Amino acid sequence: MRFKRLHVYVISLIITGCIVINVVIIDKHTDGTEMEKDRVATLYDRKGHHLRQIRLLQERETTVGPESDQPPHGVQQNKISDTLVRNEKPSIEHRIDVIPEQALLRGKLRKLKSYLTIGIPSVKRQGDMVYLYDTVNSLLRASSDAEKNDFVIVIYLAQQDQEWIQEVLLKIDELFPTEIESGVIQVISSSAKIYYDFTYLIRTFNDSAERVHWRTKQNLDYAFLFKYCENLSTYYINIEDDVIPAKGFFNSIKSFIGRQSVDWFCLDFSSIGFIGKLFHSSDLDLISHYLILFSYFQPADNLIDYMKKITTQFKDIRHKPSLFQHRGVVSSLRDKKQLIIDKSFKDQIAVSQKKYVIENPKASIETDMIAYDHYVPNSPYLVGNDLFWAYNITKGNYYKIIFEKPVNLTKIYINTGHEKKPHDILHHGEVKIGTSDLKCNRTESVADFHEKFTLDESIPNNITCLVIEVKEDQKEWLIIREIALFH
Repeated sequence: MRFKRLHVYVISLIITGCIVINVVIIDKHTDGTEMEKDRVATLYDRKGHHLRQIRLLQERETTVGPESDQPPHGVQQNKISDTLVRNEKPSIEHRIDVIPEQALLRGKLRKLKSYLTIGIPSVKRQGDMVYLYDTVNSLLRASSDAEKNDFVIVIYLAQQDQEWIQEVLLKIDELFPTEIESGVIQVISSSAKIYYDFTYLIRTFNDSAERVHWRTKQNLDYAFLFKYCENLSTYYINIEDDVIPAKGFFNSIKSFIGRQSVDWFCLDFSSIGFIGKLFHSSDLDLISHYLILFSYFQPADNLIDYMKKITTQFKDIRHKPSLFQHRGVVSSLRDKKQLIIDKSFKDQIAVSQKKYVIENPKASIETDMIAYDHYVPNSPYLVGNDLFWAYNITKGNYYKIIFEKPVNLTKIYINTGHEKKPHDILHHGEVKIGTSDLKCNRTESVADFHEKFTLDESIPNNITCLVIEVKEDQKEWLIIREIALFH
């Protein structure tokens, strides 16, 4: 028989500028049993304006009194369902629960915890631009076998497009079969149920509705990813699907963590956005709930900055130089170009800001030049900030661009060298064009060039291929930094 109903009010000021009032309604029985019957959280801004209300109907029961083995406020959580309290302001009914076995698409859950989880959320980008495979490959290439036993890469395909997901899975199966089998790589996805109705989102920072929608979804994606990863390792680091790591990044992370002499909430290994933020895995559940609660107010990196202060970390703790470099150009936000690189990145030669951001005609790349490390031949031709770096450059070496079908070009731009390697230019080169042979066996010379080449007039039509040829031996290496073909 019920004895009485208690109303408990908790008021907390959040650094984000919102006041949260939690109302907890508890039924108390004569036998000492308490049942939490209702919980309502209401958010107000600093001026007292109502922002939103969340109502959580929860079944929680605990025994209190001298015979209890639990502390007075310890509760056993049973089934929880969230229901919406509608009003004229945006409201949310939301909770994200993750069952790892159901979320896992590829790979396997390890029996023992790893040292580090590397989380990579990935979505479909405009123009089918995919950076993910190079990002994963660069992480593996920069790590020893022993290091791979100490970390797990979790790729979260944060898209409801099942056709795209299957395409990505097939490519991952092809590229990383060993890592999938060993559990080094785990690929996960979620259902659309992790998202709430975005119809009534409040616009903040004067962002467009589309941008608010995009960043809100991103916060919920992070929340899901964090929930999945919370028990995989001791630490968790978040990166994006369009970055590359510095050489020795894993040992640098371990060493930096070991050098910390004070309690910390977040360590930074990049100066850009949400890239390279490292947390204790034991905090991921808390962070997940926090991102859900404020999901449409601000972007994730802003929210984490506030959370640092809430957890009494009032200064950034950042590893210098940065260990992760942003290399993508096509943003996950439609029609946005993300032209940023981290100037404090450890391996400065790794990327180079390009002059033009265009999509070149579809083509295959052929070369007889020897690529150094991961600086592959197609990098200067693709949308992105990567480059091609080759050595043992001799007369007759070539770099061929063979188009899928004949193209008409209005401008040709080629740039070699790099600020950090100013001598690694093409000292004596020639540009040739083919118009009659799809295999590029017959070409005509257009012009000689030194370091840079630009042509925007008298360009033949129906070009089938373009060739950069080395005219003399050179002792310096060669960096082909950018190729932009306007069509």
